Amino acid sequence: MNENLFVRTKKTFIKNNVDDDRDDNQFELQCSNNRITDLEITDIINNDDAEMLDDIQSNNNNNRSINQSIDRMKFETKPIDHDTAVVNLKRILIGNATMPIGPEWLYQYFEFDSINPQLWYGLIQHKGGPCGVLASIQAFLFAEFFHWNHVENIENLDNYRKECLSKAIGNILWQIKRKDQSVIVAIENQQPVLDETKELRFDNITERLRIGQFETKKKLFDFLFQLFQHSNFQIGCVSFVYSCILTRGIDEIQNDYDQDSIQALLTPETLLCSQELVNLCLIGRAISNVFDNDLNCSNELILQGVKKQSTIGFLTFYEYDGGAKVGKCYKSPKLPIFVILSEGHFTVLFAKDKINNNNQQKIEIYYYDGLMNQENEIHLTIDTQPIADENNDDDHHNRSPLECVIQTKWPGCRINWNDSNRLF
Repeated sequence: MNENLFVRTKKTFIKNNVDDDRDDNQFELQCSNNRITDLEITDIINNDDAEMLDDIQSNNNNNRSINQSIDRMKFETKPIDHDTAVVNLKRILIGNATMPIGPEWLYQYFEFDSINPQLWYGLIQHKGGPCGVLASIQAFLFAEFFHWNHVENIENLDNYRKECLSKAIGNILWQIKRKDQSVIVAIENQQPVLDETKELRFDNITERLRIGQFETKKKLFDFLFQLFQHSNFQIGCVSFVYSCILTRGIDEIQNDYDQDSIQALLTPETLLCSQELVNLCLIGRAISNVFDNDLNCSNELILQGVKKQSTIGFLTFYEYDGGAKVGKCYKSPKLPIFVILSEGHFTVLFAKDKINNNNQQKIEIYYYDGLMNQENEIHLTIDTQPIADENNDDDHHNRSPLECVIQTKWPGCRINWNDSNRLF
């Protein structure tokens, strides 16, 4: 199957095809030129300053903005060691520490749309591959923008987006962490901290990693915010996934997998996001399934499922097609935000307002795809009243993939695309 990809420059989208020869060197050069000087983070932390900052922040809990005095705080980090880089990171990520990581991952950072005012909230994806990670972070961003940290009149959009991005990433990592353990964040240093060996081939990220540990949400949020204030190129998709791996722990991740299911979080050769990686981001566990609870197949085989209501939901075309079963934990999340899997690509469906699942007939939802050349909001109105005779629906046999996915949440619903073009 040929997947259409869109490589986004500052003002244009260039359509490519996966099977075509791509000038990856040119893409790498363009992305490398976007890097700016990395933030210098000290190995020494001043405990007195840290305690002073905590006191200041504890007295300003009602202040939505992250305290500006964070600039005076030093965070303790240390270089990653060789064994951690080889065993805990690259092998879990791609299965082999000597394999290269493609440019679609290496140069994918968290950049907001700066072209279309309607899409101010959207992260841009440059190439196919890391869509599952970006969609998960985008979903938690929508939680911040429209539900947890909503602001009617945004005075400084850049700061607001960076604050919400820090909290979105921080909340994902916080739910991944094990009880009584710290969150571990991997950041990209300017210079390598490891030597290349036969077990570890340089990839331009893994050998440059430094790691920091955080025991409170506030310190984690502050650290991430300070990084994004300085540069957008110290935490990207690869270093974010590394942070997830380190925070969850290698043994826990391997225990999350179904028996003989996968060997790495990215699919072999294609380096696409596995369901395990998306589940790790959404619910904090790298399980292989999306149904509720565990399924006992035999005394020796137990398939692990989702055990509690998720904050962010998940829907997939494969359920409409009969190839998967999404349980209520994912299908009825705490927030009306869903990561969507359709035709091998992860995107996001979200509502800006709360939804009353019991008696709300019409629901206003929005669709966002960071890889698509999307110039305006895609706004859908869902009439949840089931069609009396669905076989009489003229569109029944001509539904778009997105419409099919929506049907798995609201069976028999009618979908009004308003002024948006239907997506096929």
